[in-house]
Parts: sequence; C-alpha cells; structure tokens
Amino acid sequence: EGFEEIHILGLWTDWRDPELLHFLDSQLKNRMRRNEQIIAKLQGFGMDISMDEVMALSHGGACGRPHIARVLWHKGYVTDVRTAFVRYLGRRGSAYVPRVLSSPEKGIAALAAGGGIVALAHPCISNSVTVKKLDGLLKKYIPYGLTAVEAFHTVHTPFKQRMCLRMAAKHSLLVTG
Repeated sequence: EGFEEIHILGLWTDWRDPELLHFLDSQLKNRMRRNEQIIAKLQGFGMDISMDEVMALSHGGACGRPHIARVLWHKGYVTDVRTAFVRYLGRRGSAYVPRVLSSPEKGIAALAAGGGIVALAHPCISNSVTVKKLDGLLKKYIPYGLTAVEAFHTVHTPFKQRMCLRMAAKHSLLVTG
C-alpha cells in the first residue's frame, strides 16, 4: 500500500499472553539469526568478533546492530559507533543483512490477543500518505485487532493530525499520541 514498513504499538497488553509470547520469541530468533549472519560477515573480513562479546553488551536483553557496533569500536576496528554503521552495519555497509520483518497482520493479532489497545503508530510520517492510503490501511488491519491510530506525533503536521483524527472517527478507532 505504499508503506515500506509500518509500526504497531501495543498498549496495556498482557505481556504474559501465550500468543504474544510466541510471536515475540519468533521475532527474537529472527534478530539473533541476523546478528549471527552479520558477525559471520565481519569475521570473513578478518575481524575477531564473537556473539558472546555482543551478547555481553546487551546484559541479557535483546541485542542488535548497536551492540555489534560497540564491539567493533571497543576492539579498534572503527573509530566510533557511527563509522561502524557507515562502513559495515548500515544499509550500504559491507556486512549489512536485511531484517526479517513479521507481517503486520501477525503482529496486530499477537498484540490483540493480549487484550490491550493496538495502535497504528505515526501513520503519516511519510509525506506520501494520503487519505485514501490511510483509509485502506485501516480497513485492512481492523479485522486483525487494530483498535487505535496515533494521530499526535512530533513529525505529524497539523494537516496530518486532522487526517488521522478524521480516519479514527470514521472507523471508530481510539486516538493515541
């Protein structure tokens, strides 16, 4: 529908819900596979970097490219974290691996299973979003459990805020910001 990706917010969702936990576990596994692929590429360039070093920086939480960048910096392969992204980890970097994203339908359904509010986050962040595109997006995702739209966001112009408010009213959705 003309969106590169969309962001979904789960508010007051029961984080212990089995369906949500299963979804989050699959997302975490995708992230870990991506990290392993990036590290393998960096090792292929002769860099002495391990998953254990990256995980140590995350203190047991989810880890990603910022943690890999910090290891590269700490080991002297780059002069700073920004350079790690420019040379290796950013979209044009030599060790870049694209993310594996879940479908919005799966994400919305998993959050809805937890009984909270499921909001389409900052839908008008792109200038190419029109009333027709937003209307189509809402119609598509409401059946999966979408219950709100984020109308108030720092990048939304007053015009885009009004568009979100009108669409929320049209579809009987809650408004977040």
